[in-house]
Amino acid sequence: MGRKATWGKLTMRPSDYFRQHCFVAPFPEENVPRVVEAIGIEPIVFGSDFPHGEGLPDPSVYMGQIATFSEDQQRAIMRGNLARFLRLED
Repeated sequence: MGRKATWGKLTMRPSDYFRQHCFVAPFPEENVPRVVEAIGIEPIVFGSDFPHGEGLPDPSVYMGQIATFSEDQQRAIMRGNLARFLRLED
């Protein structure tokens, strides 16, 4: 509601709320490193709509998009970030 909050004040930056509560599953043809540059690694997850046209039948193909990331970052994208959100052991 603008700068004069009606229902209280934010205790964190909006981008921090986004990282805690939202996820982004970039399509394989998107520039994943650019998305990570904009919002960080925490909200990025792998997703596939296979057998729909925008889905990947082989998730290893997606690894080409994230090959420049460290192994820890790749693991976070492929399973760790969503496991953390779902409170599953990684």
